[in-house]
Amino acid sequence: MTNAAVPVIDRALGAVIGSAVGDALGAPFEFGAEGAFSARFPEPGHGDEMCGGGGWNPGEATDDTQMAVLVAESLPGRLTAVHPRP
Repeated sequence: MTNAAVPVIDRALGAVIGSAVGDALGAPFEFGAEGAFSARFPEPGHGDEMCGGGGWNPGEATDDTQMAVLVAESLPGRLTAVHPRP
């Protein structure tokens, strides 16, 4: 299936979900000092680990995701086409 064949709503949903996952992974390090991640995790981790910290529970997204979800919820019926970039 080509990108053009994927419904716009599915593409938007995928973008919001991907953003939420990245937000949850990075939340414990938000506003942290440079090098905080490497200092906390000097060795490579495993694919099944998720940490908390900085006031966030493991897997908890921030207000950034909450705002993205609110914007996404306002879009159905307003997105009718994907316009190609020039």
